[in-house]
Amino acid sequence: MSGIVQYISTMKNSISTIGNTEVNYPLLIYVRFLNTGNVTVKPKISVDIRTLNDFLVDNFVYEDSEVKPGKVEMIEVDWNTTGIQTDNYKAFVNVALGDNVIYEGELSFEILPEGTLTRRGELLSLTSEGEASVGRFIKIFGVFKNTGEIPTDAMLICEIYKDEELIGVENSLESRFLVDEEDTLWSYVMIESYGDYLIKGYVTYSGKKTGVKELSFSLAEQETSPKLLIGFLAIAVVISLLIVFHRPLKRFLSVLLSKFPSHSLSCL
Repeated sequence: MSGIVQYISTMKNSISTIGNTEVNYPLLIYVRFLNTGNVTVKPKISVDIRTLNDFLVDNFVYEDSEVKPGKVEMIEVDWNTTGIQTDNYKAFVNVALGDNVIYEGELSFEILPEGTLTRRGELLSLTSEGEASVGRFIKIFGVFKNTGEIPTDAMLICEIYKDEELIGVENSLESRFLVDEEDTLWSYVMIESYGDYLIKGYVTYSGKKTGVKELSFSLAEQETSPKLLIGFLAIAVVISLLIVFHRPLKRFLSVLLSKFPSHSLSCL
């Protein structure tokens, strides 16, 4: 077994050894690990949380992530800050493969009062998938980005208007977005009747909501063309005539055939 810890960070998408979080929000620690061996490994990550005067606040171990040979994984470890006092702290991190410690490092962070860090988010786009037709679902996609300073839970809300009247509201499942994370939320909308539709989409997060983006489409009943209607009427008339004159026509043919001798018919 062998591997390399390329870096540890408090940010998923950057190398940062200093981070902040709030009381009741988890501290996130990221360990970027490269498996240089030829077998799958599960790195053992041990973390001590200490105050700046070296008082031990908490310690824990995480070893649930597998890394295949030759692969790089960003392993996420979180620490629950519920009930922890606001202050400056250090996280001492060591990573081991079996009994062999391959990395030791530290991160600095501050636990702030709840509500200190900025909550921001943006709905980048609103699109749909599937043909809009009566009796079918269409899938609505909303791309959301957390542009704030703390992870947030986000949900896509879709208001459905038909002929300028609100007829329903659908929403996606709620998903956690890390700082600077961008991902897609989705919801399903059922089209129940013909009309002019407008879908207003926005995302709610941390008690806030983004701006609104819109999708619109129209569904009209298909009108039967005059030529097609005439064709249907002609077929109906022919069928009616056949029904009305079926028996008289049959008797006429019987009488007509009876006037010819049977031997004459056999020569035909």
